[in-house]
Amino acid sequence: MMPRHGLHRTILVAALSVLTGITIWGVASGTLVSETLLPHPFSVWEAAAEKSESGLLWESIRVSLWRVGWGWILGVGAGIITGLILGELRGVESVVGPIFEFLKGVAPISLVPIMILWFGIGELPKLLIIAYITWVVVTVSTMTGVREVPNVRLRAARCLGLSQLQVFYRVILPSAASFVLLGMRSGIGFAYIALVSAEFIAVDKGVGFLIMDSRLNLQTSLMVVGIITLGLLGSGSQLLYDAVTLQMPWLSRFRRH
Repeated sequence: MMPRHGLHRTILVAALSVLTGITIWGVASGTLVSETLLPHPFSVWEAAAEKSESGLLWESIRVSLWRVGWGWILGVGAGIITGLILGELRGVESVVGPIFEFLKGVAPISLVPIMILWFGIGELPKLLIIAYITWVVVTVSTMTGVREVPNVRLRAARCLGLSQLQVFYRVILPSAASFVLLGMRSGIGFAYIALVSAEFIAVDKGVGFLIMDSRLNLQTSLMVVGIITLGLLGSGSQLLYDAVTLQMPWLSRFRRH
């Protein structure tokens, strides 16, 4: 755990960084850059207050969190299973590796047309786009974790008479857990990146929709509100994930391996 004085220093540095950034932003807006292109922080605050009061911002956040949450859960579940299986099949690494390198390069937005063609314009294609990118990230991380298990541990476990199933649960899973957790955490950030692409699909709610709609209506202040909201949701979700995992003793035990 971080010492109290270290925590206070971190918070102070973060606060000063934010204040410095806002100050530079405020000075640049209207002087170096037109307010049409870079709205003043006060204008952004007013837009946020207006949409908060009307309930539009909170409803957009609720809908986006629902999509990210379920998409992430689906992607994590599929990714862990796929990663564990592929990690155990060490002979297919030369085949699987290039495939996942290719998949990592497929931008979520490029999936929008084919998802609409296959699944229509309901919630399913949106969830699948978010789940897809999460699945790729978690699969690669989990697969790497399984393959990084030291051979000496595997040999020692087999010498002790452990069955293949016991080796999997007592050696492979604990050793790979830190990679799985890292993949799950990284998947949160990628899920929010995919969210914006997913909310291109015939929606009238969501933070991604708020950004696109404000762009079409030349509401730059509201567009910035949406961008900042996405950033806060993404970082907040990762902090929440960290806080939850730190409260789980069995996960802490896995981290020590």
